[in-house]
Amino acid sequence: MDSKTILSNGDLKATSQRIKMLSLLDKYGHLTIKRIYKELKRDASTISLSTVYNNIESLSEKNIVKRVPIPRQKEVYELNSGTHAHHVCKHCGKITDIEIDPFKLKESVELSKEVKIDSIDIIFSGFCSNCYSGVKK
Repeated sequence: MDSKTILSNGDLKATSQRIKMLSLLDKYGHLTIKRIYKELKRDASTISLSTVYNNIESLSEKNIVKRVPIPRQKEVYELNSGTHAHHVCKHCGKITDIEIDPFKLKESVELSKEVKIDSIDIIFSGFCSNCYSGVKK
């Protein structure tokens, strides 16, 4: 689905800034607000950091963009592509999407611990394939 359709489905105006933000997130995957701002600043020197924050907030509220809370790092944002986990490389910081079904884990925990879970953020940490090959040597 293209950016204009995604924004339209979320009842948001398809501004050039929002379209570029979605394009950046599609291209790079996981970005901090400052990185988004720096990338946008190259093309539109008049954009402000507060505009980026406000647009990311609007996109998050409409579930178009998702905040990814990475421990001991600045939070990053990604396109909301469904529920998945993340792997963070301890050496280089690369974030990789891990396709798993966290709802099975949620159900198991809720049943065994008699709790109600309303959000799931699963973060694996270790080494990416590039850094791991260096560690093995």
